Amino acid sequence: MLHMVLASACMMQVPPRRVDPPMPQPAPSDVPMGVPPTTPPPASEPASDSTSDAAPAAAPDAATTPDAAAAAGAAPTRDFAIDGAKPILRVRPVAPTEPPAKPDRLRVRIPGDKVDLLAAGASSGRILVFFVAEGSRVDGDPSGAPFFEDPQPMAGIDVKDIVAGVPIELGEGTAWYPYSMSDFDGTFSVQAVLDRDATVRGHLGPGNLMGRPTRITLSRTAEDDITLDLDALVPQETMPEGQIGEDPDRPQLVWVNVPSTLVAARGVPAVHRAGVILPPGYHDTNHPRRIWPTIYVIPGFGGRHLGAASLMKVVHSEIGEAALPPAVWVVLDPDGPLGHHGFVDSVANGPRGTALATELVPWLEERFRLDARPQGRLVTGHSSGGWSSLWLALTYPETFGACFSSAPDPIDFAAFQTVDLYADPNAYVDAAGAEFPSFREPMRDAFDRVCMNNRDEIMMEWVLSPAGLSGEQWDAWCAMWSPIDSITGHPRRLVDAATGAIDPVVVEAWSTYDLARRLRRDPENMLPLWRERVHLVCGDRDNFYLERAVDRVRVTLAELPGAGAAADPATVPGYVELLQRADHGTASALSSLRFYPEMRRWIESHGAPEKP
Repeated sequence: MLHMVLASACMMQVPPRRVDPPMPQPAPSDVPMGVPPTTPPPASEPASDSTSDAAPAAAPDAATTPDAAAAAGAAPTRDFAIDGAKPILRVRPVAPTEPPAKPDRLRVRIPGDKVDLLAAGASSGRILVFFVAEGSRVDGDPSGAPFFEDPQPMAGIDVKDIVAGVPIELGEGTAWYPYSMSDFDGTFSVQAVLDRDATVRGHLGPGNLMGRPTRITLSRTAEDDITLDLDALVPQETMPEGQIGEDPDRPQLVWVNVPSTLVAARGVPAVHRAGVILPPGYHDTNHPRRIWPTIYVIPGFGGRHLGAASLMKVVHSEIGEAALPPAVWVVLDPDGPLGHHGFVDSVANGPRGTALATELVPWLEERFRLDARPQGRLVTGHSSGGWSSLWLALTYPETFGACFSSAPDPIDFAAFQTVDLYADPNAYVDAAGAEFPSFREPMRDAFDRVCMNNRDEIMMEWVLSPAGLSGEQWDAWCAMWSPIDSITGHPRRLVDAATGAIDPVVVEAWSTYDLARRLRRDPENMLPLWRERVHLVCGDRDNFYLERAVDRVRVTLAELPGAGAAADPATVPGYVELLQRADHGTASALSSLRFYPEMRRWIESHGAPEKP
């Protein structure tokens, strides 16, 4: 029972993208449309980006382009499995070489009697059409894409001056993944979205328009003519305010919405949002503790501070009170219009890290009885939240005294999931022409099923937003770490969606945020923080291959001076470890069993102040 409570407290940090997937089920084909793959490249792949203002990556030569690399045959296929599991590779979906009998037509419209929907927002935006093939592994509406466990087709085109009742044709200029609808065969559920909101991450933001899922059948031998309606408005999500608790004078949870002057000064409107959970005993005047340590929780990709409502129930449960560390819990909101901002000071998102440390933390400590010493502030997170917690602990050691991180986003860019950003010229294929996988599902002990490759993930983001504003994972990393392209005004993309070529200018900018490189280049300052304050675990079969970077850092720490020196276990010294046979989701649950007792010991050993 205890492990279930602890796991539920931790799992609230895991957003939809990072949830441990179900065990693989039989599927009719790895190719979404059931079309046999052939060797030629899709005709509808994006044009290479040539608008960047700085010197782009050198044009890939015949040995590094995605389709020519296989011919080089100069290197063996890279092995990504630490535990020796064999991959079941994903077949790249490629359009048939024989052209379809007739071109299809796909149109989207706002019905004439729904003109009020159009008036509720901008008349321009991006039309997106999502398909889910019958028999796929996807369980949900097509608009929930992208689907990592079974990538599905999608299309997108920018539109202006939309008029209700007038259909918009997705013809020339439409971006398709993996290829155009004329080559689809089979039955699909299809759904259209008009993305015109820029205030919330993703294409389901408030004010966007969407249609109902519609079942259609397509054939390469017929001239299919499909018209989809946009007849519903995505409602505005109201951010909670006030407090939760039966006694208004003794709240259990307080919602915080504080404008950031520092971020706004950089031209990026922002609000610090958080859920502050006041633990049992906080309002008891006879409780021995009057000043409380704080545990800052950073949700993972797509997660928000709204998870504080669930965590509050655990903190105030009988078993939670007995098992969880005695502290005030602050669940932060790391989400922004461009995705998870990571509490990094970036050009696109603004100085989010500095604003947290110098604005929100002092604001909270003025209003709640919180321990203002670094050792009284702990930060924890999983996945993208795990990376953010590490970043904060290592960048602001005068603010945060300890970090408890699980399965973080890549902390060594030489093992950026499956790509070496410093050595690989291409993010789609290796030197032998093999596709770089992006998402896998461990199958028992012996096999890993590769469900998605880098090519799939990056091209789906390109369909959602050629400008790099999709808010999905790779675009979010660019918003965190990339410079701004002076021509487009948007974060410069790391990867050319057409070729997979990696931009070395962007890599150089990203390297500033490479935690492993910082450790190796400045061990005098970084090593003590890692060994004394960082508590990091990752499953050795992580779905996103994140264990590769973690293992490299583990080896580095073992090689640096002082490795293996005896430490006082009472002070909870730092460590970096891999969890055997754990994937991305199970690592979150397993880490909670270890982290929460260690947090309690940390608080006890560092003498949190009592009554002032």
